[in-house]
Amino acid sequence: MKKELLEEIRRIKFISNYNSEFTSEENKQTLIEQGFRSIIRDTSQLRGLMSDIEKVLSSEIKGGAFVTKDLKQLKTADEIIEALRLGKLAPAEQGRLSWNIFRKTDNPVIMKAIAEDAVQSKNFIQKYGSLDKQTFVNRLKDKYKLNSKQAEELWKANSRRISSSTKEGESAFKTAKQAEEAARRAEEAARKAEAALKETEDAARKAKVSTEEVESTLSSLNRSERRWLKNWIKTNKIKNFEVWIQDSSNFERLTRDLKSRGGIWNKVFNWGKRTVLFSGLIALSKFLIGMGLLGFGVWWLYDQFKKIGWDVDDCEPGYYYKKGVGCIKRGGGDEEDEEDEDEEDEGDKYVECDTLYKKGCKNKKGNTDIIKAQECLKVNVTGLFDQATEDALFKKINKRTFTKDDLNTICSKGFDAPEYLI
Repeated sequence: MKKELLEEIRRIKFISNYNSEFTSEENKQTLIEQGFRSIIRDTSQLRGLMSDIEKVLSSEIKGGAFVTKDLKQLKTADEIIEALRLGKLAPAEQGRLSWNIFRKTDNPVIMKAIAEDAVQSKNFIQKYGSLDKQTFVNRLKDKYKLNSKQAEELWKANSRRISSSTKEGESAFKTAKQAEEAARRAEEAARKAEAALKETEDAARKAKVSTEEVESTLSSLNRSERRWLKNWIKTNKIKNFEVWIQDSSNFERLTRDLKSRGGIWNKVFNWGKRTVLFSGLIALSKFLIGMGLLGFGVWWLYDQFKKIGWDVDDCEPGYYYKKGVGCIKRGGGDEEDEEDEDEEDEGDKYVECDTLYKKGCKNKKGNTDIIKAQECLKVNVTGLFDQATEDALFKKINKRTFTKDDLNTICSKGFDAPEYLI
């Protein structure tokens, strides 16, 4: 309960900066400029801040250059300052920036402002907020490779946070109780609304057949069954089949008729289709050759069979049709050969690149730039610049293409912002 209370105190302290006499936009600007961003408004500290940002930009940064919310890269200190002023940096990017500045700066004012932001994080409070000084300093120095001065500044900021929270504890406790009661009432109302919605959905399901059930039934029909269904709709004069079938009684009727469709004559016809071999058509064609009517005879017979729904490529279950051969038993090896050929053709979809690499590229013979990038990005090493490679590249350097000069950045390692600043 103590941790929850301290967190509520911090939240109230933050909200207390809201001025009801300002517009919502004015208040928004006031709130986002607290802590680290308040340095931007202090002209006496701005020069020092820009110098620290330039130090960060000149060093190797894990994750690549800083980017705005709309993925525009920021390459200079002026661009970063302007993005901070306009609120264009996402919280994660601002946290990464402030952390790298904290580790580079010698300016006590900037260091203090960043430390004030860091110790307000919920994750920071849970992991370090209640430790004694020696343990606190040692853990931060060891985990994030801070020097004594940096760790000491974080300790001071954490002590100020605890002191401020204690003074406001009594009023915050009352507010927390009121918030807890309001949350309880809201949760109860949400449960009632959810129960009412469930009852409505159950009633609708009883009256209607789900779209998934209808689609599943229709997609499972074979060619012969689809022809039967088309004639069945015409016979029953159903004008809007999609609406008609959603009624549960109509759906049951269709299912029942589908199971018993065609009677005995339909079963005899299907049996005949399965037992007539394709070789019979070949023999008949030879007979027509002897009469000088090969071309016309084969075309005429095939056309007649199609008119009555007798497809020459229909085979008995467990067999498949192969052009020029007829029905062949599955598992004979031909299917696997076709799949292998498809896999071998996959690489033909990629074009050779040797300067700018992007999705759809592959290396020229003797070039291993794409393979090296995939090894550093820890994706499947194929030498083919696929979607997985593009996604991993963007996550690492915020770019969807790369050149040979980018390989050092792609394969680099360095410091990243700790999780409580993100």
